Amino acid sequence: MDMMKRGLLQNDISPMINTTVQKYDAYFATEGSQMSPEQRDLFEKQRDVLKKLSEQYAKNSAQDYSAEKEEEITNLWKELHELGDPPEHLFNIKDDVQMPPECTIC
Repeated sequence: MDMMKRGLLQNDISPMINTTVQKYDAYFATEGSQMSPEQRDLFEKQRDVLKKLSEQYAKNSAQDYSAEKEEEITNLWKELHELGDPPEHLFNIKDDVQMPPECTIC
């Protein structure tokens, strides 16, 4: 990955991930008492992985990039994926969303 792309990742992705972490925290504050202990544990694990990702992106500047750091970030994304979907209401995910006919990336 070239230096410019790494710099963009550091400056753009970390704040976006932090916003998602804040959504999790707000969700726990409003909905936490209605979750089963298993659900809460799972969602807290997701939030914690997101925090680790944000920290990794924030501290990995273009100058100190290494393949090991990229692998660590990749492994965190894999861990997050393995933990499954986020809370349904966190992002208003809907299964019945239909893509418009002009959508060319589907």
